[in-house]
Amino acid sequence: MSLPLVFRIFSGILFINFIGATFVSEVWLEQANFVTSPSIITLSQAFGVSLLGTAFIAFRVPVIAGENLAAFGQVFSIISLFFVVLIGYHLLNGQVSGPTATVNLLLNIIFSALFFVSSKK
Repeated sequence: MSLPLVFRIFSGILFINFIGATFVSEVWLEQANFVTSPSIITLSQAFGVSLLGTAFIAFRVPVIAGENLAAFGQVFSIISLFFVVLIGYHLLNGQVSGPTATVNLLLNIIFSALFFVSSKK
C-alpha cells in the first residue's frame, strides 16, 4: 500500500471519529463506557475539532511533504503508537471499554504498522 494512500485512509478514519466525537458525542462516549455530562460532551466536541485538524493535516501531508514524505510517515507511525499506549493503558485499567476504545486501539496498531512499513519502501 502506498504511503499517500495510508495518509488518506487515516485521514478518513479521523474524520469519522470527528463526526462521532462532535455531533453524536453522547453515543460516541457511551460506546467507550464514559459517563456523560454536559462538561464531558463539551470536552468531546473540542477533541472532535482536534481530530478534524489532524485529519486535514494528514490529508494534506502527501502533497506538502514532497521528498520528505517517508519522514512524515515515521512521525505518524509514532503518533499512532502514542495512542496505542494510551488506549491500551486505559483499557487495562478499566477506565474505558467497549467498541469505541477497542476499535480505535486496533486501528492505531494497524496504522502505526502501515505508516512504518510504507515509509520504509
